[in-house]
Amino acid sequence: MINLQFEVKDFDDSLHFSEVVLPWMTRPRVADIRTDRPYGRFQTFGRGNPERRTHQTTEELSSYNRCYYNHQEPRREGSPRYTCIDQTPFGFQADLNNGCLGSPSIFLCYKRGYDTPPLTDIGSTPTGLQANVNSRIGVSSQRAYITFRKAKADSPHNTLAVIDITVILTNKGETPPHAFNLINKNLNKGSMVGNDVYICYKESAILGNSLVYEPALLSRYPLEDYPEFSLPDSVSKFCMPLGATIECWPKGHTHPLPLFSTFVLTDQGGAKVYGAGVTFYESYPENNLTDQQRESFHMKESQSYSIHTNKCICILSRWPFFDAFKKFLTFIYRLSLSGPLTVPIERYIAHFMHEVPFPTPQRPRIFMQLGHSSLVLAQPQTSPLPLSGASYCALLQNLGPETCLNLLTYVLLENKILLHSLRPALLTAVAEAVSSMIFPFVWQCPYVPLCPLFLAMTLNAPFPVIFGIDSRYFDKYDPPTDATCVDIDTNTILLPDDKKGMSWKILPKKPAKKLLSMLASLHREVLRTGIGDSVSDDLAIEMAPLDDDFNKKRNQIILELKIQDAFLIFMASIMKDYNKYLLPITQQPTQRVTDADARFDCSGFIKSRDRASHGFFKQLSKTQQFIKLVEDVSFVSENDERVAFFEECTERVDPEGKEDVKLIDYEAVRDSEHTVFVTPPDETELEGMEFE
Repeated sequence: MINLQFEVKDFDDSLHFSEVVLPWMTRPRVADIRTDRPYGRFQTFGRGNPERRTHQTTEELSSYNRCYYNHQEPRREGSPRYTCIDQTPFGFQADLNNGCLGSPSIFLCYKRGYDTPPLTDIGSTPTGLQANVNSRIGVSSQRAYITFRKAKADSPHNTLAVIDITVILTNKGETPPHAFNLINKNLNKGSMVGNDVYICYKESAILGNSLVYEPALLSRYPLEDYPEFSLPDSVSKFCMPLGATIECWPKGHTHPLPLFSTFVLTDQGGAKVYGAGVTFYESYPENNLTDQQRESFHMKESQSYSIHTNKCICILSRWPFFDAFKKFLTFIYRLSLSGPLTVPIERYIAHFMHEVPFPTPQRPRIFMQLGHSSLVLAQPQTSPLPLSGASYCALLQNLGPETCLNLLTYVLLENKILLHSLRPALLTAVAEAVSSMIFPFVWQCPYVPLCPLFLAMTLNAPFPVIFGIDSRYFDKYDPPTDATCVDIDTNTILLPDDKKGMSWKILPKKPAKKLLSMLASLHREVLRTGIGDSVSDDLAIEMAPLDDDFNKKRNQIILELKIQDAFLIFMASIMKDYNKYLLPITQQPTQRVTDADARFDCSGFIKSRDRASHGFFKQLSKTQQFIKLVEDVSFVSENDERVAFFEECTERVDPEGKEDVKLIDYEAVRDSEHTVFVTPPDETELEGMEFE
């Protein structure tokens, strides 16, 4: 059990959601924050407020069946509890033999419940009546069967399970509903005249029998805030975005694996704070349950249960060293399970916070041994591009070139963007890439890469946002009607009605095609190397040799810079010569003089662009980020270095795309022989003592 003996704070019952400072209430600052203390604090979070927060559960699919229809009267096989899928999303008949002349009609049925283990995938063949879904008369050799796989009876409660199924006809223009996976097998493959019938399914984590509470701070190190780094009030909600829980599991169920997640906050000064956490389960004494909690769990004396609660250990920092933080938190978690220790966990934490130096040009690599694993910190690349926790490799691997271009379009035009995934570590990495790929523009609107449920009501706010949220939110709620929803897991985009058909093809033609070509090439490289897989939720220990670890990190940095370079070339191409349309300031600054229209010739700038892209530039010139760039260029600001670098980029690019240019010198990334080795904490003054 992890129970740090630094400071324990009871939950303040007077704290209400309305008093939480939202991380986007202040505008983010682009300038890098440099400090000699790269690791801000170590904290533990868990259940706080005794007032229960309830959430409806979603029943997963426990079985499926099929029903046969003839031309007179339907005949259903199986229990009346089964629901028959008789229509597609567009209202067509969901016959699995749709369009096959002379074939019997076959429809898919399913039931929901907890009486048997849920469906998790398409796997083994069920027994029962003939279920050939390609049973056209006279075609005995062409057979197709639908198969399924069920979870094991002792599967962890957070196992992914199928929660919904639908049937689509792709030749009728139907596509998978948002957040649904497509089984890429045409059920009418053997037919010459039948429609193209496909099955789609939706997955979510199996919900356990749980009570949800408001998370709170349990312990922290250091005990007091640093003068330049105060503790954000809402950090506990971001560490545990789905809340702190007490859960009742059937006896013998497998213990769920810990999950790694990341998030980004913005402090009151506009500077970013990066968080990394590992959420895990601990046993909870059944004797501590109240009568009300027992009643809520529907516990019976004749059955055996195991009670657990979740906690989260977290590191906050000004620097996005997510890989290193993941390894350290994993080490601390495993250490807590290893029995009596000769060195207490607190000493490991203090050693990491105070004895591991920040990488500098003189010592660019810091190496620390952590049991059977190791931790490597590398100096961030010196670049005018803003520092972020982005993983462009993860963005490209999960969404592909065309979806990346579509996202670029939506961000440039300040759409309301909602990213969601069942993988929390991926949300922050992708959201950071999405918000930073528009350089030199800076996203000026609300930005929450990992949105906790207590902020979910802000998804309906009528202004542009970039939010990331767990996909399980949509098991209970419909997506906002005005939001562009991007499912990272299935690579699908749901556009609002007023933006149907909007895509990257409204971008300037030549720069967009050049970017698409570059991303397609880099996408193949990402898939070949598997670097995009480095952003994951699991806590697997890597046993690779030290040199392999360094080389892998170097290759990842180079590939990240290549993808950034592709986006930068595009932005420099579409904004080429924009500074020629700045208007001179001839009088003392007033509201009129500082207005964008008085400082930039938008009409002249738009006319200088390709005629086919005038509509795009008209929308772009009205965005807050465009106006902010004009302001930064016109007046002295903290972003002068960023502006000067981008203007140099616009001078170097060829808007026609005929000449290859490289704006980021990623080949300058070299291995350094200067590595600082940090030894683990020793047993000084602790000889003969044991700690739990």
